Amino acid sequence: MQNYFEHFGIPIAHEIDLSLLRKKYYEKSREFHPDINQNKPDLDFHTAYNNQAYKILLNPLSRLKYIIELTEGPIQENTQTLPQEFLIQMMELHEAIFEAKELQDTKQLNRLMEELSLAETNAQNKIHPIFRDFDQGNRDPEILNQMKFYYFKLKYFIRLRENLSNSESEI
Repeated sequence: MQNYFEHFGIPIAHEIDLSLLRKKYYEKSREFHPDINQNKPDLDFHTAYNNQAYKILLNPLSRLKYIIELTEGPIQENTQTLPQEFLIQMMELHEAIFEAKELQDTKQLNRLMEELSLAETNAQNKIHPIFRDFDQGNRDPEILNQMKFYYFKLKYFIRLRENLSNSESEI
């Protein structure tokens, strides 16, 4: 079975052309549509595979996870260690969000959203050259390791952002 990138005929890369991905998805959708291709076997399987491939590659977090797993094998979600400084920063943000929500302090929540956005931007700026190297074919283990670190950081950012956006959720 081909991988999702091969399925759409695009190179394995983190930075992909989303309009090209969408175009390829619709082409494949027509190819596997039961009203057009009644004689092809396994149309349901191909349609489901096409939909799953598109969903995974469209989302930056799931695309990053897919690339890492495609390159190195399954990610051990609970064994990855991030730098202590980053973990402390995330814990402090989490606590500040909790307190601001308890106090219903909108100004503080907005400030925390800005702080989170700044942390995300800094992480993106640091990882961008790594992604560029990977997309150009560099599969050095250190590059893959940095991509994994960013994957775990991104998960923290997403959870904190969701927590800031949802007044009832708890991390």
